[in-house]
Amino acid sequence: MTTPSPVDVLMDEHQIILRVLTAMEARLASLGQGPFPTEFFQGALDFFRNFADGCHHYKEEDALFPAMTRRGIATQG
Repeated sequence: MTTPSPVDVLMDEHQIILRVLTAMEARLASLGQGPFPTEFFQGALDFFRNFADGCHHYKEEDALFPAMTRRGIATQG
């Protein structure tokens, strides 16, 4: 088994984030059809604070993007 590249890991993480966003959209669309799903939204908020912002974005902003800039890839565009 080969080890995934760091970019592959980030792309997989993007898919996880998109799945949580899709689940949130579905829950928002169903609001008013029962009790408010407090526990679900608290879990989603925790996911975005800790995983998306605390882990995933850190890898991009503090590791990937600076490495790309050092290799001459433009920061804009």
